[in-house]
Amino acid sequence: MPPHSDLAHCLERHIATLHEFLHVAQTEHELLLRSFEPEALASITQQKNLLLADIIKLDHERHQYLQSFELGPDAEGLQALALQVPELADAVQTLISLSATARQQNENNGALIHIFLNNNQQALDTLAAITGKNSFYTAHGRPTSAALGNTSFKA
Repeated sequence: MPPHSDLAHCLERHIATLHEFLHVAQTEHELLLRSFEPEALASITQQKNLLLADIIKLDHERHQYLQSFELGPDAEGLQALALQVPELADAVQTLISLSATARQQNENNGALIHIFLNNNQQALDTLAAITGKNSFYTAHGRPTSAALGNTSFKA
């Protein structure tokens, strides 16, 4: 087995998982720009969560390898690894670059979601002001009588 092959394999799996994450994040981005489809967004969120769990496991595994080199778990540790083990330099640079791209894409998507939620809250506030009601749904997700147009009057 070539030297550092386990670490190289870990980096390759990490890179592949980040590519998958970026694909899902880009799909989410396109969906957010197109329209709000709750079922599609829920599916994407589930995919992202599974990929993030894998990324966390791979981070932990990579950190253990870096500790064996007495290096930190951050980008500086990875850069130092690339200097110590030149055959891993390309994988290290790819991992750092993909991580930054994934973080930025996820932040962009979060900003779009935040805008959507703010717009939705403004619409709800406007409707509440028009109807004089603060809520259209109960805590159990059922429409209130005002939302259904029912009012109780006793003669």
